[in-house]
This record gives sequence, C-alpha cells and structure tokens, in this order.
Amino acid sequence: MILLQDKVAIITGANSGVGAAAAKLFASEGAKVVICARRALLIRPPRRPCWA
Repeated sequence: MILLQDKVAIITGANSGVGAAAAKLFASEGAKVVICARRALLIRPPRRPCWA
C-alpha cells in the first residue's frame, strides 16, 4: 500500500540522520519529497530519478 501517494513532504535537515531517513521513507511510500539542509554540499543526488 502506498500511504503517501499524491502528498508532498518538505524535509529539513535532510543531508543526514533522521531527516535523511525520513526523506527516503516518505519517498518509498509514494510522496513527492522536497529536501533542504544547511550543508547543501553534503546532500547526495538520488541514485535514480524520484519521479514517474
């Protein structure tokens, strides 16, 4: 079941720790995810596109 399909999640602090884990979890549940962080250089691009 896709719990967050058609939802948008804005995740702060997404370059590490809980924020990164939340971003991955929300995306896996079907949400469109926007990530932001103070240390933008540490944000890794996705391994595959996150859009359909």
